[in-house]
Amino acid sequence: MNKPLEDLKEIRQMMERSSRFLSLSGSSGIGIGFLASLFVAWQISNGNMSLTQQENFDLSPAWEEFIIGSFGLFIVCVLLSMGLTLRRTLKKGLTIWTSGTKNILGAIGLPMMVGAMLLLQNFNTLCTDAFFPTTLLCYGLGLFFASRYTYDELRIMGLAMLVLGTLSILYSPYSLLFWVLGFGALHMIYGAIMYFRYER
Repeated sequence: MNKPLEDLKEIRQMMERSSRFLSLSGSSGIGIGFLASLFVAWQISNGNMSLTQQENFDLSPAWEEFIIGSFGLFIVCVLLSMGLTLRRTLKKGLTIWTSGTKNILGAIGLPMMVGAMLLLQNFNTLCTDAFFPTTLLCYGLGLFFASRYTYDELRIMGLAMLVLGTLSILYSPYSLLFWVLGFGALHMIYGAIMYFRYER
């Protein structure tokens, strides 16, 4: 008697799997957050940066090192996220390249591409007042738009990134603190929630 309802439920799940990317790795979020926090801690320990009053570092060799290191960190984190997500997708026996994959890549990629172009265009005159808010806001927008095609928790993370980006504009002396809270602590919290909710 309940077979029609069960069939409808199964059809709905199949449609969801085909249109939504449901293999994002919580472990990658933890790893990204750890690497970002480690990077900032290393910069602070070397005297390159401080959690407050970053204005003194604008256009200095230490600031250029931080920017270049941030781009390197971004590449490592993308590779880590792709690798762990790919591993989880294959483990679940799901198809990797689906409409959901294309949608999420487009949604998160466009805002981040715009942010990267803005940063590269102004690389020689880039200051802390521009770098920290731009990266937080563009990444937050990407996560918010991408949440439509994956887990709803990503929307909350995107909104939190946007809030931190706004705070880094309003309170620029503490912009590095907001940056590490976003890319470090928030990633680890999100990753842990996703891991225990969907992967364990």
